[in-house]
Formats: sequence, structure tokens, C-alpha cells
Amino acid sequence: MKTAKRILFVIVLVPLLALTVWLATLAVREFLAGRTDEAVIFAAGAFFVGCVPATMLILALLLWWGQRLIGDSSLRHSHPEQPWLWRQEWAARRVEYLESRTALVLVWGFALVWIAVTLGSAALVHSESGLDNEPGVVLVLLVFLAAGLFLLTMAVKSTVRRSKYGRSVLELETLPAALGGELRGVIRAPSSLAPDAEVDLALDCVRVLHRRGQSRSRTSQYLEWRIEKALALGAAGGAIPVSLEIPYDCPETIPLDPDSPPRTRYKWILTASARTPGVDYRATFEVPVFKTAESDPGKL
Repeated sequence: MKTAKRILFVIVLVPLLALTVWLATLAVREFLAGRTDEAVIFAAGAFFVGCVPATMLILALLLWWGQRLIGDSSLRHSHPEQPWLWRQEWAARRVEYLESRTALVLVWGFALVWIAVTLGSAALVHSESGLDNEPGVVLVLLVFLAAGLFLLTMAVKSTVRRSKYGRSVLELETLPAALGGELRGVIRAPSSLAPDAEVDLALDCVRVLHRRGQSRSRTSQYLEWRIEKALALGAAGGAIPVSLEIPYDCPETIPLDPDSPPRTRYKWILTASARTPGVDYRATFEVPVFKTAESDPGKL
């Protein structure tokens, strides 16, 4: 049933995305040719058509995120003393590539909303006073449109990468990875990676700082520690073995708790990358790292 819903979602979404991009392209072409009235018509069409797929993407993301939060909340109550079991993917020992769902939907939705709002604003300005009489406003709108097209390019690149490589999954052998111990597991990478490809692994400890002001909040990330390792796939093909030692004196994971988010938390990110013809392979995974009975204080 879920597969049928996803297929229906894609069948409806893809033509609308294509139509939005086509109308936006026509609007830009007509505007550059000096045909302002025609450009506004195409811009208005792109705005109204683009709002539909953007809304679909945002609603799909909110639904998926809500289901995930409900599942994670249940795990937190079931395992209050084992925070490495607070996330469904950690508890299942199968961590999916971070960009595969959330980031891809976010980039597409944000890019479409950005472009649609920019084109809608252009149509509104033209209806009020005419774009020819507002050169400063036109310049600002062109800058915003360029930013939207950049976001759209990033979305297309991410989609091409996902289409080329499929889904990458990290199967955890150590749960959790211990400070003063090792992170061990296997990344089930796509078969499109050549057997002789060289894969670069990087494990980062990232400090996430949340600052709350009177009017807005701000989040900053700082790299605290990194270890890198290069290896060749060889006969393993699409299976990338992971074995990285972690010093004992590094900070352990502080999971994000929606009920009482800490101002400072730490997360550990594993990245696997490889240079390939066309779009390079890259996958990132958030992994649990904690002090456990297996932690060795002698490993610094």
C-alpha cells in the first residue's frame, strides 16, 4: 500500500514540477526579450502551479517527520537509561543516508516556494506600477530568482545522485560505538560503485550550539574532532567496511530531545565519499557514540 501511494505521489508531483520549471523558464526568457506582459503571465502561472508541488512536498515531509517523532518518543520512554536506543534507526541497527529523504524533500520544497514567491512578487509589482518603472525592484527580484535557481540546481544534483546510487544504509555492528573503543559496521552502498573505487571515510564529532535571543534563535555547528581513513572496496563490491577507533576523551552523543532541547549537544557524523565519473558518491550517517562498559580510558 505504501509503495502504491509513493508511485501515485510521484506521478502527480513530477509533471507539476516540470510544468513549474518550464513556466519559470519562459517567464525569464520573455522578460529578457523585453516582453514584460508575457513574462508576467508566465510568472503568475509558475507561481500558482509551483505552489501545489511545494505544498505536497512540505506536507509529505511534515507527515514523515511527525511519524518519526512519535516512534522516537515511544523508544525514549521504553529505554530511559539507554539513549542509543532512542531513535528507530539506531535501535534497528540500520541507519539510512541522511540526505535520502529529509534533505531532498526540503531542498525541492524550499526551492519551489522561493521561486514561486519571487515570480509572484514580480507579477504583483508589475500589476501595481509596472516592472519597467521599478529598476531597483527588478534587480532585487533577479537576485532572488538567481538564488532560487541555485537551490533548484542543488535539488536536481541531489536527485541525480540518489537516482544514480540509490539508497545507502549503514548496518551497525557496535551499538553504541564506545568512547575509547571502535565504530564498526558495514555501509551497504549501491552496486554502481566500481570494485576498484577508493572510498574515503571520515568520522566527525560536531558540537551543536543553540542560542536563543529575544526575537529569534540561532544554531551553530563546530567540528570538535575528526578521524579519516581511505580504503579500496576490492572484492567487497558495494559493501564498505567501517572500523574507526574513537578516543576516550571525546564527548559522547547528546541526543536531541524535543521535550527539553539542550543548548549544547554533540553529534557524531560518519561520511563515506568516492570520486566517480559524473556525480561523485557521498553518504552521511548520524551514529550513536557513548561511554559504555567497553570504553577503554587508555585510548586517547
